[in-house]
Amino acid sequence: MDFVVAASTGTHLYRAEGLAKPTLLQTLPRPQPVRHCLASNCDGGLLAVLLQSGAVGIWDLREGGSAQTKAPGPTAWVPCEVAPQSGPITRCYFSPKGSFLVTWEPQGTIHRVEGKGESKGGAAGKSFGRAENLSAWGITRRPRYPTEFQIEISKDGKQKLGVNVDHLDGCSGLLVRRVDPGLVEGHNRAVRTSQPAMLVLPGDKILVVNNTPLSAGAKCMAEEIQRADVLKLTLQKGPAWALALPMARFFAPHISPLRWPPIQWSSDEAYAFRSVTDEIQVMDGRTMQQLWRLEVHSISQLAVSQRLCTSGTAPEACSACLAVFCPAASSCSPGMVRVFTSFGKKAMPALTKSFFSDCAWVSLKWDPVDGQDLLALVHSSDLTEDDLAFRTLHGQGGNSLYLLRPHEAAEPVAALSSSQEGAILDVQWSPACRNEARSIILLQGPQPALVSVLSYSSGGGGGQAVLRRVNLGRFGVRNCFTLDPCCRSFCLRVQSERGGGISNEADSADLFDVAVDGTILRRTGVAVVSRQKDQVLGPSVSAAEFSPDGRILMTNVQSEAGSELRFLGAADGQTLYRLKFEGISAVAWQPRPAGTFPAPDFPVPVGASDEGALSTAASLAVELRDRELFRRRLRKVQGKLRELERGRQKTAKAKSKPGKAAPQAPIAEAGQESEAELRAAVAALEAELAKPDEHFEQLVFEVSCLEGMRLLETLPGEFRDAARNFCREHCLDPQLAGPLAEQMEQQLQRGQNSQPKDKRRPGGGRGQKPAVIDLGDKDAVQRKVRALQKKLREIDKLKQMPESALELLQKEKILTEAQVRQECGHLERELDLLCRLPRLVFDVETDSGMRYIEFRDGDDCLDLAKRFCEEHDLDKELIQPLAAHMEAKLAADEEENYNS
Repeated sequence: MDFVVAASTGTHLYRAEGLAKPTLLQTLPRPQPVRHCLASNCDGGLLAVLLQSGAVGIWDLREGGSAQTKAPGPTAWVPCEVAPQSGPITRCYFSPKGSFLVTWEPQGTIHRVEGKGESKGGAAGKSFGRAENLSAWGITRRPRYPTEFQIEISKDGKQKLGVNVDHLDGCSGLLVRRVDPGLVEGHNRAVRTSQPAMLVLPGDKILVVNNTPLSAGAKCMAEEIQRADVLKLTLQKGPAWALALPMARFFAPHISPLRWPPIQWSSDEAYAFRSVTDEIQVMDGRTMQQLWRLEVHSISQLAVSQRLCTSGTAPEACSACLAVFCPAASSCSPGMVRVFTSFGKKAMPALTKSFFSDCAWVSLKWDPVDGQDLLALVHSSDLTEDDLAFRTLHGQGGNSLYLLRPHEAAEPVAALSSSQEGAILDVQWSPACRNEARSIILLQGPQPALVSVLSYSSGGGGGQAVLRRVNLGRFGVRNCFTLDPCCRSFCLRVQSERGGGISNEADSADLFDVAVDGTILRRTGVAVVSRQKDQVLGPSVSAAEFSPDGRILMTNVQSEAGSELRFLGAADGQTLYRLKFEGISAVAWQPRPAGTFPAPDFPVPVGASDEGALSTAASLAVELRDRELFRRRLRKVQGKLRELERGRQKTAKAKSKPGKAAPQAPIAEAGQESEAELRAAVAALEAELAKPDEHFEQLVFEVSCLEGMRLLETLPGEFRDAARNFCREHCLDPQLAGPLAEQMEQQLQRGQNSQPKDKRRPGGGRGQKPAVIDLGDKDAVQRKVRALQKKLREIDKLKQMPESALELLQKEKILTEAQVRQECGHLERELDLLCRLPRLVFDVETDSGMRYIEFRDGDDCLDLAKRFCEEHDLDKELIQPLAAHMEAKLAADEEENYNS
C-alpha cells in the first residue's frame, strides 16, 4: 500500500507493508501549497500533482512502485507533464478509468488567434478569441517494446515539423526535447488509438533520417530533415511512458464549487457530460465530440451515477442515471431535483422532486452499489467559504434529507429526516450491501451530534421494503465521518482548520465496528494528540483516511510546531508510527481496485470492558414519564399506521391500472418495523394511558444511553443526588450528573406547564423550587430580567414608606433585596452576552482541561486574557502572549471578511 504526502519539502511517496513503519520510495517535485494539489486514479494507477511551476506532473505508480528500489525501471519516476496555457493550473482530476485528465486554470490574458474569414480589406485578418481554460487531456500509454520504431512524415509546406531536437555530442543522434504543434503532433493524434507504440515522445532519439545513418553525424541528419519532403525516421524510445493531448477545450472563467467536477464520465467512459446554464451536453466519452444536448433550464448542479451503460449500448436502452438541481427562479417557483434514467436526444425526467421551502443548493449522492437510488440533502443557506473549510460546527450541513428511487413506481420519494429533527451534518452511503440491504450513515445535530444508521431492502420482492433506523448515540461534538473501503469501520470526528475555535474536541475521534451481519458498535475512542505546555492552542486533526486494506487510519495533525502524520490501528486506535514534516498541504492513500484486499477481521466490541468506555463517551437524553409522553408516542405510532395504509392503497391502485408492471415495494417511514409491531405498540400505549392518576404521581424519568433506556425514580428537590447515584450504578462519567439533573428539572417544569392548574404534581405550589431559566433562550432571560427589575422598583417604594406602615410580607420582601439584585445582575450580564454574539471563540488548554474565551464586539483582548488567567489560576506571564494571539486572530479574521 502506497500513500503520497504533499509537503513543503516535496511530494513524498511512501510504501506501508502491513502494520510496519512505511519506507520512502521516492521524492517528487514540490507541489502547490493547496489542499487539492493531489489527484489519484485507481484503475490506471496514476498520480497527478499540481507543481509549483504551474504545470501538472503525472506519474505511473504501477511502474515506479513495482520494484523495491528508487529506480526500478527505465520509465519509473518520469513524469508526463501537462503545460498550462497562460497561467498556472490550479485544479485537476482524472476520469474514472484514467484515460483523461481534466485541468482548469484561472482566466488569463486574451489570446490573439487567426480569423477564419477575411478582414474588411480583403486580406486574411486576425481577431481576438476567448482563452479556453478548461481542458480535457487524453492520456495514452506507450508500450515499452519494441525499443526502436519507424515513422513516415510528409511535409505539406504549411506546418512545421514540430519537434525541438538537441544534437548532444554530435555522434549519438538527435534527442527530441519537446513536441510542439505541427506534423509530429498530427502523427501522434493519428496513431494515438490504433498504434500507440508509434508515438513520438520527448526523450526519444532519432537514429536514422531517410538514408542518413547515425554515423554521418547529427549535423547531416538535421540537414536531411530540412531538405527532404518525405521523412522516414527511425527512433529509439526514451524513458517517457505516456502522451497527453488536449482532446477538448472549454471556456470556463469561473467554476462554482457546486459545479465541480465540470466534466463527468460514465463508469465505463462511454459517455461524458457537461452542464451549462440551460442544457446538458452529452459527449462521446472517448473522443470528447459532442453528440447532442438535453435541454434543462437553470441547471446549477449535475451528478452522474457511476453504474451506467456498457460499451456499445445505446443510451436509450441502458439504465443511465443523471440527477440535476434547478434552483428556484423566483419566490413563487420551487427548486427541483430532476432524475433522468436515460439521456437520449429527447429524454424526459423520470422523477422530479420539488422543494417549496428554502432550498439554496442540494448534495446529490448516488448509491455506490448499483447506482439506482439517490440521496438528496437540502441546504437552505448558500454555501460559504467557512463551510468549505469546515470552520463551522455545521460544516456543509443540510436541513432535510430525501431518498429518491426513480425505478420505483409506487413510492419513489421517501423523507428520511426533516428540519424539525435537527441539522444534518453529514450523510454517506455504505460502500457495500449487508444482508441484501443498503445502509445510510447519518450524523445529525444539535451538538453533541447523534449518529444513526438507516437501512432498507431493495424492495424487489412482493413484501414491503421497510426503512429501519438505529440510533447509536451521541459521542461528543462531531461534524463528519470517514468510511473505510472494506466497509468494516468508520471514523467519527471534528473537521476544522486549526485554531478555528469551533470545538475543543478537534483532536478526538471515535472508531466504529461494522460487523458482517450489519451490526454497528462503537469500537473505541481516540485522543489523537494533546497540547504541549508551551502551546497556546492545541493541535487539531485536519484529515483522516483509512488505508485500502482497512487496517490503518492515517491522520494529519496540524500544530504550531509543524505537521505530523499519525497512523492508528483501526482495531484498537493505538498509535503505530509517526512521520513529521514542516508543513503538509495534502495527504492521500493511493486507491486500489475493489476486492484487492479482503475485509479485515476485527473482534466484535462486546463485553463489560467496553461498557464503561461506551457510556463515558455518550450523552444522555431524558424524558419525563407522564401521560403527555405516552400521548405523544401514541400519536406518532398512529401516524405511522396511517402512512402504512396510504402506501398500501397507492400500491393497490397502481397494480389495478392496466398495462403497467407490478410496482416494487414502497419504503415506509423511518423507524417503522411492521404493521403487527405497530399495532402492538398502540395497544401497549393505550394500556399505559388507561392507568389511574395515582400511577403518574411519582416522578419517573426515562434516561436513554448507549446501554438502552433506563428508568430513574426520584423526589422533587433530590435531582442532584439521584443523578449522582444513577451515574454510579451504571458506570457513567460522574461529570454527566450535573447535566442529567438539569435536564430532569427542565422536563419537570415542562410537564407542570402542560397540565391544568388543578392537576399539577405535588410540590408545585408555594415553596416550590424556582423554575429553571434556560440561559440560552434570549426571550426567557429578558422576561426574567424585566420581572426582577419590577420587583426592585417595588422594594425601593417599600423602603420609602414608614416602617410602622409595613406589613410582615412587605418587610420580608425588603429583606430579599440583596438576593434579587444579585440574581438580576447575573441575568443582565447573561442577556448582554446573548445580545452580543461572539465573533470568535478561542480554545485554550489548561491543566483542568480545555476551556474557551468568547470575544464579542466591544471587548478588550487584554481584559479578557487577564480575567481568564485569574479565573483559572494561570501565571500572569501568559496574559500578554494570550492577548497578542487573540489580537492576531482577530486581525486575520477582519482581513478575510474584508477580502470576501
